[in-house]
Amino acid sequence: DKLEQVLDDYEEEELSEIEAYMADSQKEYEEKTDLLPLDYNP
Repeated sequence: DKLEQVLDDYEEEELSEIEAYMADSQKEYEEKTDLLPLDYNP
């Protein structure tokens, strides 16, 4: 189906955008925690 194909493409695009966003937040989080003292415990 043409419609199903469009939906599949859309979902894949959404997923990769979400994954990219998650990777970015993960990197930001790691950079922030790098700045904390080593003995820091939340």
